[in-house]
Amino acid sequence: MKKTLCVTLFVITLLCALPALAQNPNYDQGPIWRVIYYHIKPGQAEPFWKDFREHLKPSYDALKKEGILSDYKVWNNVTTGTLRWASCFQTGLRSTRAMLNPPPSWLNIMDRVTR
Repeated sequence: MKKTLCVTLFVITLLCALPALAQNPNYDQGPIWRVIYYHIKPGQAEPFWKDFREHLKPSYDALKKEGILSDYKVWNNVTTGTLRWASCFQTGLRSTRAMLNPPPSWLNIMDRVTR
């Protein structure tokens, strides 16, 4: 009797755990945002933004035109301490798959624009 009770409780526990496998909060088919924070050293803001205008912005525009990026945003922060971020880039991607497995054309577009 005790063995039957233990087996029954074990089976009930397994059956209750099956729906929990499908409840993964990290899996979503919708769009995602990738956020990158930059700390700019004092006196280096002009070269940083010059590089952004010449290389990164045209690349982001080309990727957006091709439909790889859904959108991108640039944020600035007025820093008062040394541990705070100065700039933040957000790139909007269509899905998690687009971030983890970028299409091969991604690198071709980046090479074409930055040269």
